[in-house]
Amino acid sequence: MAEPSGVIRGSAAQGTLEFAKEFGYGYSTESNGPGTGTMNWPVMPEPSEAERLNTEYREALSEDAVYEYEAALYGAMVTDPPQEGEDIDWESMDRGCSGRGYDEIYPALAIAKQFTDLNEAMNQMLTDIEEDPRVAEALIGWSSCMATAGYPDLSQLIDAENLVNDLWNRFNAANGNRIDLSLGETDYDAVKASLPDELAELQAAEIAVAVADVTCREESGYTETRRDVENEYEQAIVDTYRADLEAWVAVAQAAEH
Repeated sequence: MAEPSGVIRGSAAQGTLEFAKEFGYGYSTESNGPGTGTMNWPVMPEPSEAERLNTEYREALSEDAVYEYEAALYGAMVTDPPQEGEDIDWESMDRGCSGRGYDEIYPALAIAKQFTDLNEAMNQMLTDIEEDPRVAEALIGWSSCMATAGYPDLSQLIDAENLVNDLWNRFNAANGNRIDLSLGETDYDAVKASLPDELAELQAAEIAVAVADVTCREESGYTETRRDVENEYEQAIVDTYRADLEAWVAVAQAAEH
């Protein structure tokens, strides 16, 4: 099998049949384009100049200074860490400048704390969707379809990806010592150069599972059923908590100015 190429994420959405035929799930294929690595052979980004300078600064500190640095950065998590089994009150805990910065960058998360009932209802909605009999029945249909396609004993959607991850782990266990890391700029390049046939076999197996997964979601009606059930539950949330949702939007808009 030739190395997958051509369609990259953005032009073919992950979860579509087009993406699955080209990249599987992206565990062993470069779904973001050449040179970007894969999900299991990632390419780590180069640190920015600020990150590099900060690392140099921290490495030059004494042990006591490192403690003070981390106490300022992480707050009570460093100065008074919770004991084993102790309940943690994250909202009142001083999380240092990193926590305060996070709240400033993602104000919606801080604002969300003001709407406890709505948040609890939305969290419960996710559980209710998973446990809805219509979704459960469609999932059984998906599982049966996957068994017919040659992949038995898969009861949850994530089992298909876990199957591919197991294939990747077995590939690594069997071939890890045969990979010459000097043959490429990235781990994926080295694997491709050292074990082209074995990699092609792994990619073909991944793509086959992913294609069966997407096909079975459609043929079993899982995709449509799941979408309809989600829409139903989301509409119920809107109908019940419309005032809270409108207040949330108003608070969020005010926080932006």
